[in-house]
Amino acid sequence: SAEQQQPCDWPSISVLEQPASHHRFRYESEAPGSRLGGLLYGRSGGKSSCVRLRITGLDPDRHKEIVVLGGTVNPEFYPHPYYMAGDNCEPNGLFCYRRPVTATEMTVSLEKVSLICVGKLGAKLSTAIRKRNELGFNPYGKNLQDVKYTSRNLNQLRLAFQLHFVDKNGALQASPHPFANAVTDVVSDIKQLVKLNIDSVLPPEGSLCGGQDVWIYFKDPLPHEDKSQYQVSLCIPDTDLSQPARIEKVQKHLLSIVTPDLRQTLIGSNFSCERLRGQLVVKDLRSEVDSCLDIVLTDSCSHCGCRFLSQDAGPQSKRKRPAAADQNLNSAGDPAVVDALRSIGLEEDFMAFLSNP
Repeated sequence: SAEQQQPCDWPSISVLEQPASHHRFRYESEAPGSRLGGLLYGRSGGKSSCVRLRITGLDPDRHKEIVVLGGTVNPEFYPHPYYMAGDNCEPNGLFCYRRPVTATEMTVSLEKVSLICVGKLGAKLSTAIRKRNELGFNPYGKNLQDVKYTSRNLNQLRLAFQLHFVDKNGALQASPHPFANAVTDVVSDIKQLVKLNIDSVLPPEGSLCGGQDVWIYFKDPLPHEDKSQYQVSLCIPDTDLSQPARIEKVQKHLLSIVTPDLRQTLIGSNFSCERLRGQLVVKDLRSEVDSCLDIVLTDSCSHCGCRFLSQDAGPQSKRKRPAAADQNLNSAGDPAVVDALRSIGLEEDFMAFLSNP
């Protein structure tokens, strides 16, 4: 009978696959609807991995359903104000998984779950802490007055889970098993790990014509060498003008790129000058950490030196063709031409000819 069962005879829960040790916590604006992204992956790696839980000790004759509640706690097991969003997550930020018992063991997979961060300052943080405490999910019975959160100690958390079951009479009960609670290893904000600081760019100036080989050097080793997981773009600050660059090579401290052609992007804009202030932006798609550096963009072609944005040169169709005499006078006025004529004794004769064509 149930009265004769020892606590160890009841269902228990354990972590089958730990979460990735680093994760990019999503902003609250990213949580609603289809904008949810940045799923929490499992420690095994790969986009199909996820946190998985194992439930053992089930008895279909005694247990009608299982109910697993989950939430965030800090590394010392105090309730944490960040929350969970995605499949099987409630609007209040708790994970709630409920399934009929059909076997003695079951696996729970958190396949599409993200961790959402909250405002770290002032009233926003205070409100988030209050809401979290009001949920009553405190599986380790911690005194809420013993912890104080600041912007500096919010970057690490664990996921904690509690196992409940519904018996054949329809009553919800907490399992008395010593391992009716499970907690994951610590998950840290990946932004605290990834360093993406541009040190220098060679050459220091870029061409709006594009097709230019540019080498971007970083102060610290890059987090990985998968070029498909980086994004590089050239943009004009304070505008929507931006074009992606082509990444050629990734090395320990270096990204080699080919710059995009910005001429079509600038058509119809108000930019018409020889030098523009541009910005080179590098983004690591895995962590969504980015870095930027101001760069001068010139209107000269990186290959032939021709210019296309000079204020002094209007469209070719609108330029007046100079008269022949004007051309000659302009040529004669050139110091190089005058010196050449003087050297062969024809300067006076040539100037007289120009005066009486």
